[in-house]
Amino acid sequence: MAFVESLSVEKLYGMVSASSTLPINITPANGLLLLFVAIFSVRAFVQPRSFVHPDAGPKPAADPKRPTGLGRLRNTVRMLAGPAPVAQENPRPTAPQSTKLLQGAFTALLDEVYVFDPDSFEVSFMNAKAEKRAAMAKLSKRPRFPEILPQKNRQVILEAARNLRRSSLDSIVFELMAADVPTELTLKLIREDGEDEYFMAILRDLSARAEEAQAQADYVATLSHEMRTPLTSIKGAVELIASGKMGELSGGAAATLGVAQRNVDRLLRLTNDILDLEKMDAGKLRCDLDRLDLGDLAREAAQDILGYARQFDVSVRVVQKVNDSVVQADRARLMQVMANLLSNAIKFSSPDQEVLISIEDAGTDLRVSVVDSGPGIPEANRHDVFEPYLQGPQVQRKVASTGLGLSIAKRIVEAHSGSIGFETTLGEGTAFFFELPKLVQESEAAA
Repeated sequence: MAFVESLSVEKLYGMVSASSTLPINITPANGLLLLFVAIFSVRAFVQPRSFVHPDAGPKPAADPKRPTGLGRLRNTVRMLAGPAPVAQENPRPTAPQSTKLLQGAFTALLDEVYVFDPDSFEVSFMNAKAEKRAAMAKLSKRPRFPEILPQKNRQVILEAARNLRRSSLDSIVFELMAADVPTELTLKLIREDGEDEYFMAILRDLSARAEEAQAQADYVATLSHEMRTPLTSIKGAVELIASGKMGELSGGAAATLGVAQRNVDRLLRLTNDILDLEKMDAGKLRCDLDRLDLGDLAREAAQDILGYARQFDVSVRVVQKVNDSVVQADRARLMQVMANLLSNAIKFSSPDQEVLISIEDAGTDLRVSVVDSGPGIPEANRHDVFEPYLQGPQVQRKVASTGLGLSIAKRIVEAHSGSIGFETTLGEGTAFFFELPKLVQESEAAA
């Protein structure tokens, strides 16, 4: 307070005298009073006194992390002067809100959703679609999940649920008939750290999918049937021109005609494969069974495919390891199987390699094997080998193919009460084989 203490009486008298010259009506006495009020106000502002009673004890030390009055004022000014905080457009919902949203989402699903206990199988949650099924079946509000399923599927699903808890998997998918409707059941085990496990089951109606697949198959079959007649006519005309009966062809014309002929043959094979597959799926595959020697069939198939094998510089050899190789079969259909297995083996083989056909005894059956020395089938592709329209990566790079051959071969063999399979080793090759029942002689049947 050096500023206040340095004021002398003379200076105060001068200030009071000066105040008398102010434009407002202030007397010298009033001016002196105002001056003393101003002095004490300055002292209170510069050096404020504590309003704590002297007997209240020592004043606690200030927290260095806590802002002072000036600091709080600075922060407030900065907040007001700075940009306002950006509000989130979609603030994260709280836990109760999340649960409510989740339940709403499940309720809106067209699939049936069930949540049930893994031990008692008691259902703790059903969405609206699931509740409708439970109401139609006149079940309680908290039924056991097996009660939802058809009687014939209950034990299988229960065992699958128990096995799922013991395995490292977390889900499994079934297809079943529920109330005469094709249905897909997805059973998922939810595991949470430190909390109990529980199952979630989703039932999906597959009838629309089945109808769509059937409509697509019918369309493809109709289109293929309509294509076969004009393609047959084109094939006949191209072969007639290529024979030279309509005049000699120059070298360039003959080569171009050869390209056309090969592509017509390919289109016809594709058309016939699609029609065959459609017949097999519809259960309309016809097999004219008769006595057939598999050794003769193998030699005939090797001879027929010899020209194709030469395009890849691959040879074909037949080895018969049994004397009696007679079965009851449709020659044309089994020739189709042999053509598919041989063409695949040739496509996977490298130049100067050999494809081997062997006929051997397999107990009550006879086994025909087609063995190549190719790269083998990768592990990732082995489960889908006999699925339609699927091809190995080597075939896709090497030559065009429909991906129907093995699927058709499987259906033909099974129509003969036989089986088909393969053995493969990466880097060494693959052996595709099919087995057919031996022909029972009349003397053996009578005995």
